[in-house]
Amino acid sequence: MKTRGLSLLLALVMVLGLLSAPAQAAEGAEEISSQAQLAEMTDGGSYILTADIVLSEWQAISFSGSLDGNGHTITLSGTPLFDTLSGTVKNLLLDGSVSDSKNAGALAYSVTGGTVQNCWSGASVSVGYIATPAGFAGKLTGSVIKSCLSTSPLKSYDKGIASTADASSRISNCYWLPASSPSGGSFAGEDNQKITADDYLVAMANLNAAHEEGLLYWTMGQDGVPRPTSEAAPEVERTQLDQAISQAAALREEEYTPRSWSALEAALQSAQAVGQDATQAEVNAAAKALTDAMAALVVRGDKTALEELCNSVRDKTDAVSGEEGICYTAESWAAFADARTAANAVLEDENADERQVLDAREALQQALEGLIPDRTGVTAEERAALGGEMEKAPGEKGWYLRARRPGQPGHADHRPLPPGEPGVRRAAGDALCRCGAGRLVCRRGGLGWGKRDRQRRGRRRLRARKGHYPGADGHHVLPLRLLSR
Repeated sequence: MKTRGLSLLLALVMVLGLLSAPAQAAEGAEEISSQAQLAEMTDGGSYILTADIVLSEWQAISFSGSLDGNGHTITLSGTPLFDTLSGTVKNLLLDGSVSDSKNAGALAYSVTGGTVQNCWSGASVSVGYIATPAGFAGKLTGSVIKSCLSTSPLKSYDKGIASTADASSRISNCYWLPASSPSGGSFAGEDNQKITADDYLVAMANLNAAHEEGLLYWTMGQDGVPRPTSEAAPEVERTQLDQAISQAAALREEEYTPRSWSALEAALQSAQAVGQDATQAEVNAAAKALTDAMAALVVRGDKTALEELCNSVRDKTDAVSGEEGICYTAESWAAFADARTAANAVLEDENADERQVLDAREALQQALEGLIPDRTGVTAEERAALGGEMEKAPGEKGWYLRARRPGQPGHADHRPLPPGEPGVRRAAGDALCRCGAGRLVCRRGGLGWGKRDRQRRGRRRLRARKGHYPGADGHHVLPLRLLSR
């Protein structure tokens, strides 16, 4: 009876052993919970952390086995965890500090033929003046780093993932801040991104989207930093998307340009269509697209002042047929004409923003103020005959050459009146000059601009070609002819 009982007990132990053996084989890893055990890891071995470890006076080791961090943290104390890593590391968290004179990262000085996946580093790394610190490794040679996040406090000119990486190395789906790039060198890279703390949710979603068997899920820590620590997939977080939808729905279409508003509407419709069964990556992508569309909205420019200025110069002309009647230099007129055309184009552009409207108004105003009257059409002899330089006629659109009586110091009886009124006669001795077909037209003062004057113009033109002649009042008369510029 005792023999039979002993046999049953042995059989039960064997059965239990057979049941537990596959589980141990599946894990296939030796448990590590202390610095001493960590230092005893051998090449080719498989290990898994079961506790956080704080290193003290650690000497970096070379390792070619497999280490699963299992969501635990190794706190460094001066040197990286590995000297040369040729194996595989996953699900590991790194904290603490590293200080050296050569290229270094928190995980290793160099990774040669190794793979680092689904790891986080927040350790500070400082190196010598001519060296470059990085989040994980000083040098990559024929290695892969993927789906990792570095929040190490690096400088903008440092490297986010590795100091250097050769052409046979690959870095993918990795995120870092605030270094300028993932690594130096000619490595292959894809889906890598420099981020800020505001991008943690998006980065976490992308890291979880790359989840594979044997990897932990990334979850947001109490400090607001995501780390790979969970065996269960996290619930989809929709707060950011819902807030973006509410903010976009409160905006007013009439305040923005049609083009930018159309882009917002499309992004809003896509965001509202994201269902409850969407993945975190899909939710975050929709939230980002909508947030970007809101940031890209262009405020409509207030065109009131521009419209008033454009209307005031709409009929301004450099020809005699217009009301302005002033000749300008070709250069200043061309600049004004271009500015007026550009301003009218902005006025008609419904997508013009506030900056474009202000710039167009300023350019047109400057061009208007920069118009230079062209007085070169009057010769020196004609100026001498008329007794002086050209001057602006007060209250009128036009330029007068002040005439004088022969032998007298100057003519003072200058009474400019609005042009175009029948019977109006100007002060005797003044010559009014206006633009005509690109040339300056000057004629004798004392002749009105009304109907009577127009009737006399043809008869006087022929006589004027022969030269100056005295007027009936004894003043010197300017010939009625076209004076070239």
